Amino acid sequence: MWNDYYIAEVSVMQFYDKAPLVLGDNFGRGGQAVYSALGLNPPADKKEILMKDQLVEVSSEANPEFAGDYIILTVDNLTLEEVEIQTGLEFTGCG
Repeated sequence: MWNDYYIAEVSVMQFYDKAPLVLGDNFGRGGQAVYSALGLNPPADKKEILMKDQLVEVSSEANPEFAGDYIILTVDNLTLEEVEIQTGLEFTGCG
């Protein structure tokens, strides 16, 4: 089972009221644990910008480009349904 996670792409995302944010490996909110300690990978075509900028604000239209196979999501004052509406992403599970 863990092998599936190591070949999958994982995104660390934070959603505020205004803008979705995608986080790199040294910004906080779990990025260092996910990418450095666990050795998981962000979406390959976005890895360079995420590791360089550490915090990337993305539009709703660009969210699917930054979304990995798995998303570690933190939100402030939003429900999962509101995040789905704002991002255009459909979440299939929570845990």
